[in-house]
Amino acid sequence: MLRRVEREIHWGPLNDALPALRDEVLSYPGVPEQWREGEFQAPMSPLMNFIFREDEVELRFFYTWTTFGTRNDITLEELKIDSRFPADEETERR
Repeated sequence: MLRRVEREIHWGPLNDALPALRDEVLSYPGVPEQWREGEFQAPMSPLMNFIFREDEVELRFFYTWTTFGTRNDITLEELKIDSRFPADEETERR
């Protein structure tokens, strides 16, 4: 998720909310040091897996981003669709 935020910061440097989000996440205790070093050259997967746990309950999702246009297309540069899907039957049932 941080790699995606870093890339979005570079694509739209006038967005003040994204650097604030990145800085907040990096300020949490236990954040690995390597997360502070952006890897901008490595390809990113279009999917991200999320696992939410509370007590004995575990919900698994996969998350996708769909982006239309490019950073040079003013009408489309901020149009994105974020989609979340259950990754297993138990999550879907809940």
